[in-house]
Amino acid sequence: MKKYLAAAGIAACLSVGGSAQAGLIITGVFDAPLPGGDPKGIEVTAIADIPDLSIYGVETVGNGGTSNGVPDAIFPAGSLSAGDHYYLTNGDGVDFAQWFGFAPDFPSVPGSGVSHNGDDVIIIYQSGVVYDQFGETGV
Repeated sequence: MKKYLAAAGIAACLSVGGSAQAGLIITGVFDAPLPGGDPKGIEVTAIADIPDLSIYGVETVGNGGTSNGVPDAIFPAGSLSAGDHYYLTNGDGVDFAQWFGFAPDFPSVPGSGVSHNGDDVIIIYQSGVVYDQFGETGV
């Protein structure tokens, strides 16, 4: 059974920038203590059924920078049901599986939006528009 980060005390659920439409909200951001701060990643949760995840993207804004308004990575095609959690991580997912005991849904490639150090801004886009955000850009 998957461990849900939201229950682990390291989750942060921030305001949703959308309306009552289907969406993904950020429910966890992690920067674990394995060598190199791995695994790094994000937990998102579907707040309604999502038939096509590929309308979502993620951007990381580091070190007090500002957003360029473009996702670093687009979610792969697929669907989620309301309440489902989805895990994105850096690297090939091996450190994630070692730390959490289950495989991530979306192991990343370099520059995929999950290369953060725990205090960077993470933005979820829906069809190119900011839908949810962890942190404050420029800070």
